[in-house]
Amino acid sequence: MHKPPAADCSLASILSAHKVAAIFAGHLHSSPGKFSNLKTTTGQLVPVFLSGSADERTFLRVDFQNFNGQRSIRIAKINTTGGNAIEQALATVLRIP
Repeated sequence: MHKPPAADCSLASILSAHKVAAIFAGHLHSSPGKFSNLKTTTGQLVPVFLSGSADERTFLRVDFQNFNGQRSIRIAKINTTGGNAIEQALATVLRIP
């Protein structure tokens, strides 16, 4: 999805039905990284992340991990302004269906 969803959007039932762990949307040039949470119909909070943009030299790095049957996603924001890659950890999502 290009634009981040509104907190009260109609995605809540879809998120619950399909066990979505995180949403990755387009970007706002000034706000890469974690944007908000959406609440599913079962009350679960699903984090929404915005990708960066090439002209702002910001990106998201997403690592999918499976350790002893425990699946997780690690999300970090990378800023490459000035030629150096600076990584900032944003979140680890542990409840992967």
